[in-house]
Amino acid sequence: MPPEFLNPVNLAGLIAIVGAFVYAVGDVLMLAGKVDMADYPNLQAHLKLLSGVERMAGVSKRRLMWGGLLGVFAPLLVMAGYWQVYRGLSLAGANLATPPIILFVSASVVGAFTYATRQTNTLS
Repeated sequence: MPPEFLNPVNLAGLIAIVGAFVYAVGDVLMLAGKVDMADYPNLQAHLKLLSGVERMAGVSKRRLMWGGLLGVFAPLLVMAGYWQVYRGLSLAGANLATPPIILFVSASVVGAFTYATRQTNTLS
């Protein structure tokens, strides 16, 4: 018999925490690097538009691949936490609980899409 604290609500929360951690690891893999802009003269003209993304130019393709994949699949784990939010908000009624969840899921899908497009653009 599982411990009492491992009920479905707590388990969903733990899964969401793991998902947030995986998301953070994906960010670190993709963006935690230092690049000398002198090595990339083609980016100089667009420096104001890059806002830190130019750091990916100095990151290995393997790190970019894993960072992108983790960023795409981590939202699936984070979405387990949305169920907790829905359960809490459902006390006010389904009509009030559903719109925030739809917004959260939409944001997760858009976030995963940006990871996938970053990965595709940098690996090609």
